Amino acid sequence: MQTSAATLCVPSELPPAHSASPSSESRADSSPLLLEQLDAWVKPHESFADCILRVAYADGGEGVFTLHGLLVSRSPVLHSLLSAAFLSSGPAMRPVVLPLALPDPAVTPHALGLVLASLYSPSVLRHLDDSTAPAVLATAHFLGLDKLARRALALCEEAVRRARSA
Repeated sequence: MQTSAATLCVPSELPPAHSASPSSESRADSSPLLLEQLDAWVKPHESFADCILRVAYADGGEGVFTLHGLLVSRSPVLHSLLSAAFLSSGPAMRPVVLPLALPDPAVTPHALGLVLASLYSPSVLRHLDDSTAPAVLATAHFLGLDKLARRALALCEEAVRRARSA
């Protein structure tokens, strides 16, 4: 079982078992520039992170993302998970752990990282191209991010048009 971790932010008070420091595996799956940008955006605010997203991918791999609930709640799916977790854990229990099973094999760790990063800053979407668009489309659709899904779909359709005319 492959495990990957991505750092959007790591609260210092987390015990080692919950640390989401980037592993060599996650760095291999993601653009180093993208991870560097993520760290630069959120490191100054890491003590405000209030949720840990524990992901189970369709291929059996796992991932951990330490996040800011206020930002990732822009996703209807993550908003629902956050609401349920905050209600059940009470206000004193932070960070909350959000389990997320991703049954679609098209959702990759890199695409999930890109989609989550886009909730922090849309500028990361410059990494969205023909090669990443299908996985980003699947991920954005799953998380209920319709605008991003439409953008990825448009790139996929354009790639198909170019391939047909070649």
